[in-house]
Parts: sequence; C-alpha cells; structure tokens
Amino acid sequence: MGKARWEDYNQWYADGINRGYNKTNPMNLFESQDIKDRRWYSKGAIMNSTAGWLKRFPFKRKARAAGFFSEKSDKKLIDYTFDLHGNDITRGELQKKDSRLCLELKKRGLIDKIKTIRRVGGFMNFEEWKNYGIKREYNKINPISLAHGQNNEERSWYARGSYMRKEKWLKRFPFKRKRIEGRWRTYNEWKNYGMNRGYNELSPVSLEKSEDREDRSWYSKGTIMKKEKWLSKFHFKRKIISNRWKTYDEWLDYGLKKKYDSKNPGSLIKSENKDERRWYQKGNDMNKKEKWLERFTFSREIKISGYYKNFENFEREMLEAIEENDGLFPIQREFVKMGRGSLNQAMYSYYGGKYAVMERIGYNEAKIQELASELEEILKEI
Repeated sequence: MGKARWEDYNQWYADGINRGYNKTNPMNLFESQDIKDRRWYSKGAIMNSTAGWLKRFPFKRKARAAGFFSEKSDKKLIDYTFDLHGNDITRGELQKKDSRLCLELKKRGLIDKIKTIRRVGGFMNFEEWKNYGIKREYNKINPISLAHGQNNEERSWYARGSYMRKEKWLKRFPFKRKRIEGRWRTYNEWKNYGMNRGYNELSPVSLEKSEDREDRSWYSKGTIMKKEKWLSKFHFKRKIISNRWKTYDEWLDYGLKKKYDSKNPGSLIKSENKDERRWYQKGNDMNKKEKWLERFTFSREIKISGYYKNFENFEREMLEAIEENDGLFPIQREFVKMGRGSLNQAMYSYYGGKYAVMERIGYNEAKIQELASELEEILKEI
C-alpha cells in the first residue's frame, strides 16, 4: 500500500488487530517475508519515537529469552512448534511466520518433521479424501465454487479430486448441489435470479471475485453462455470502459490528476489497479488515430540497452526503488508494480542477486541497525 495508509494511530491499530498482529511477536513482523507485515511494523517503528505506536500496541507474545532454543530437546522443540503454529503448518508458512524457529529446526536437522505442503493436497486414498470433504461439508457446495473459490484449502481439495479423474473421485463424491451447467437452464431464469439478488446494482467484476459462492456461480453461468451473450444482455449498473474518457482532454486530465505522468508505462500495463490498466488501454486504443499515448509525457523512460551494466546507474535506480517502496527492499512483484522489472532482472543478471546487492549497497547494515535498535528498546518496555 502507499504512504497515505494509516494516517493516524487508530487506523494502524485497527489494521494490526484485524491481521492478528496482537497475537505474535514483533520480531516476527520485523523479519517477516510478507511485505504487508514489514510495512505495518515499519510504520509503527517510524511513529514510535514521537507517538509511541509500537509501545502502545498490545503484543501478547513476548520475545524469546536468550538461550530459549538451547534449553529444549529435539522432541520438545517439535512439540513447541506444533503447539505454537498448529499441526498443519508447512515449511513455507513457518518460514514466513517464525523464521528463527525455522532456522533452529534446520540447524538440528528437524525440518523434515514439518510438511512441505498441506495435507489437503496429499490424500493417499479416496476414503481419506472423501471423509475430509464431508467433514468440511463440501458435499453441500457447488463443485465449481470449490474449484474457483478464494479458499486455498477448498481449491487444493478439489484439485486433488480432479487429478484422480481415472479413479473418478469427483464423480463418486456425494455432491448435493447440482453443477452449474444444470442451473438456470434459460436466460430468463438466470436473469430473474440475478435481478432478485440485486446483481443489476453491482459490477461484473465484483461478482466474479465475490466471496459468496452463489455470486460467482451465477456469474460463471453467464460466461459459459457467451455465445448467447447472457452477460452482454444483462443490465449491470456500471458503465463499460469504452464510455469513459470520450475526449483526449478528459483522458489527459484524469491521467495528470492520478499522477500517471510520474510512472513508467509498463507499471500501468501490469498494474493490479484496474483503473490504471483501463486508462492505459484507452490511450493505447486511441493511439493509432489520435496518438493519445504519444502525446502524454511519462517521466520514466525505458532504459537503453546496457544501462544497468553501469553500477552507478543501477545503484541510483535501486535506491530510488527502495525509497519508493517505503524504505523496504522490493520483491519481484513490487519491482514490476513500480514499472522497474528490468531493475530486478539486472540485479540477478549482473550483480549476483538480491542478497549480494543488499550487501553491496549497504542496505542490510543500515536497515538492521535502524530497526533492531528500536526493537530492542521496545521489547524492554513490552
């Protein structure tokens, strides 16, 4: 998220509670591989000296005392891991949530005790898979909703059943709800159902990505019937993109207002923000006839071949990227989002990868000294 987030302590506090940070150790947030965890912690650290944000936050889990791990036998350390994080924890999840504990397990050769994937993906037979699904009441859910839902465990369970198609696991599972192809057999049935649910007041995208399985199932049926143009004929509230920015001046004013002139065109093309993608696409569509994109001035130009082979150029751009990313070293997805994908590629092609670059530009030492010193002070008072 951008720098405008958490404008006051109450917003920052509420977000931390919603994310369950009050149940974890602040050191885990400081060392987390999740950018959201580190950004939340960094904001608190920045505001701690003047407003005491971290000191006021109700962290419940205290920092481990010195020698904590050395006092535990291998068996007790494994038991401690499962008691703390649950029996279903995977290695990847443990690395993100508790990197120090994960490192200790690796040192002792105990990491093999932790699963590489969730058990949901590794059922050995049909009965085990079936019982798992019935226990979670998947038999009461539309199979299409399981396949395309937002819940990782549901998708993994369904994928396992689909993989075992020769043994017909999915066909043998007692789904009670009919498959989507059997519902809304006519356009009028489908339309009336949508009107009764108020889908005409929503956007198609909100239905496609809805957490409600019924919303997604209804929308999916419309996409299946694309030849009959069910979705096109349904009167959604939101206007289609082609009706926006009817003139170059409207499009230009919108781009300047959103400060797209300070971005690289590549970051708009691949943006997670649909409005940014739509704005760029509109300009691209109008570029052949009226040269909308060519007339718009982007401040970040595409770098010439070999630009990043010069370390001074590379270092300058990398420091700018870190500053733009709220002082945190970006990961690949963030480089792309900022329109700096070539910078990430150059890091591995010319300079030995992420950790070699962090050491060469002095990022590790500066960041660790800055945040670790603050963390030590905070932990003394928690």
